[in-house]
Amino acid sequence: MNLLKPAVYLSALCLPFSVQAESADALIAKGKVHANAFQEEDALKHFHAAEKLDGRNADLCAAISREYRHLMSEASSEKEKRRLGEIALRYAYRAAELAPGNPEAQLAPAITLGKMLPLANGSAEKLASSRGIKSSADKTIALDSKNDTAWHVLGRWHRGVA
Repeated sequence: MNLLKPAVYLSALCLPFSVQAESADALIAKGKVHANAFQEEDALKHFHAAEKLDGRNADLCAAISREYRHLMSEASSEKEKRRLGEIALRYAYRAAELAPGNPEAQLAPAITLGKMLPLANGSAEKLASSRGIKSSADKTIALDSKNDTAWHVLGRWHRGVA
């Protein structure tokens, strides 16, 4: 019985090292489950936890941007919509910067700018947003000419400019 005590103590000391924290991929997968169920807040909790482990993941940044865009759509005040939109835009630009060859990362700023366009103050801000939308959509189409969403964004851009 006395021989068991050291073994119990030793296993108790090793226990914290055998239980590992969740990987970024596991957290992203959990976040996607919530995102697919339109549970933005819960998705963001997992995505932000994954970001702490893998902050240079463009797909993750694009996913975070998407969830903030969804929250932006649900916000009641214009001030809150703008705040959430600016957060979404930061993550969208970060995704595009991290993965210049990833069409989805390149499209994220265009979609976010399009969502923010009705909130733009003045012609100068609308023009800057419009240029950003066109540029991001063009980059996406250059990378993936079969990206339906990019063509849709570009079509809406042309209709808005016309």
